[in-house]
Amino acid sequence: MYECKGTAPAVASDEILLLSTQPLSFIEGLGYPALQMQASGPEKMPARRIAYVVTREIAAQLADMPGACLYAPLTPQLTNPAQA
Repeated sequence: MYECKGTAPAVASDEILLLSTQPLSFIEGLGYPALQMQASGPEKMPARRIAYVVTREIAAQLADMPGACLYAPLTPQLTNPAQA
């Protein structure tokens, strides 16, 4: 479990959530902002992660990168109809 300042980023159906153990300056150089997260649950390893929301094309190029985990959304973004 990780915590961060602000809210977690939304991930659209055509995007991938990339979690890395280290900052990826080349991803940031492509215009993808980094979200710093700190471990907050009982298991604190790794102590921090950096989250990026990237396109599927970028994610495919990083699939074998050590220390990187890729997550695809299972459902469309849920929204509250009263707030739409």
